[in-house]
Amino acid sequence: MLHIECGNMCEEEVPPPPVKKPGPPPSPPRVFLAGLIPLYALKIIREKPMHGYELEKEIEKRLGHKLPEGAIYVMLRRLEAKGLLRSEWVTSESGPAKRIYYITEEGEAFLRKGIEELKILAKILKELLSTKLV
Repeated sequence: MLHIECGNMCEEEVPPPPVKKPGPPPSPPRVFLAGLIPLYALKIIREKPMHGYELEKEIEKRLGHKLPEGAIYVMLRRLEAKGLLRSEWVTSESGPAKRIYYITEEGEAFLRKGIEELKILAKILKELLSTKLV
C-alpha cells in the first residue's frame, strides 16, 4: 500500500468556508506537467538510450508539446546528478561526439515508483472527470 501525501487537505479540523464574494468563480488549480516530463524522459530513455536533442524531438513527437529551449539539457543534468541517468560520449565518423544517456538501476526504481503513484492518480482523475456538474 502506498502512502499518499495530501497536505492539510486530510486534516480532521476544517476551517469554516470563506465568505463568498460576488464575481466569477475561481479558476481550478493549474495542473503542471513539469513533474511528469522527467519521468516521461526516463521511460523513453529506458526504451532506447539517446542524446538530448533526440530525446527532445521524441518528446515533441509523442506529446505534441515543445519544451522550452534548453530545458531538456537542464533536466538531463539534474537526472544524472540524482543518479537516475548516466551518460557517455559516443563518437562517430559521420559527425561530432554525442552525449548518450542511459537509465540507471536507481532510475528504473524511480520510474517504477512513479508509475505506481500515477496509477493511483489516474484513478482519482477518472473519478473527478466522471463527475457530472449541473
